[in-house]
Amino acid sequence: MNLQQEFLNLFNILATPTEVYGEINITPRWRIPFLFLVISSTIVGWFMIPAIMEPMRKIFASSFGQGSADVAIKGIMKSILVAQLFIEPLLKLVRWLVLSAILFFITLLYVKGDFLLFKKLFSAVAYTESIFVLMGVLTILIIYLRGMDSIEAIGDLTVFKGLDFFLKGKDQNTTIVTVLSNINPYSIWYVVTIAFGVSIFTKLQKSKAFIIASASWLTWIIISIVQSKVTAFLVGLIVGRI
Repeated sequence: MNLQQEFLNLFNILATPTEVYGEINITPRWRIPFLFLVISSTIVGWFMIPAIMEPMRKIFASSFGQGSADVAIKGIMKSILVAQLFIEPLLKLVRWLVLSAILFFITLLYVKGDFLLFKKLFSAVAYTESIFVLMGVLTILIIYLRGMDSIEAIGDLTVFKGLDFFLKGKDQNTTIVTVLSNINPYSIWYVVTIAFGVSIFTKLQKSKAFIIASASWLTWIIISIVQSKVTAFLVGLIVGRI
C-alpha cells in the first residue's frame, strides 16, 4: 500500500470499508490517518471554538456587560485553544490505542492472535476515525448555517444527538447520560464498520465480529468518562504554566 493509496483509503473507508480492510489485512498502515488526525483536529477545532464560546459570551454579557464579557472570554479562549488544538489530537491517539487493545483482547476470546493482529486492528481503528471526522465537519457546517445567534447553550453544539436525548432526569444520571450520548448514528456506523474489519482479519462470522466491536465500544465509552476528567486536569495544568 503506497502513500497515495493510504490517503485515498481515508475516504474509501466511508464507502467501501471491506476493500480498505482487505488491504490493511495484507499491509497494516496508520501513518497517513495519524497525519490526517492532527490536521483535521486542528481545522475542526479552530472552527468549533467560536461556537463553543458563544453561549459563554451570552451568559457573561447578560451578567456583567459586553466589555467585561470580552475580557473574560479572552482568558477562557486560551484554555479552549490548548484543549482543541493540542490536547484533543493526543487524546484521540490514546483512544485509538486503548480501543485497539480492547478489541484485541476481546478478539482473543474467539481466536488466537499476535502483535500483527493488533497492528491490523489499530490500523482499522485509525482509518475508521474518518467517520467521526465527517461528523465533525457536518456539525460545523450545520452550526454555521444556523448562525451563531442560534446557540443558547452548550447542548446546541451537539447536532447529532445520542440516546441520551430520550432520557429523562439527565441531571441525576450523569454517568448514564455520558454513556448514552456516545451512542449516536455515527458511532453505530463506526461500530458496524469496525466489525467488518474484525471479520476480515479473523475470519469470524459477522455476527460475532459485531459483538466484539460493540463490546469494545461500550467498554471505551466507560473509559471516556474517566478521560473527560483527565482532560480537564491537563488543561488546567498546562494553562497554569503558560
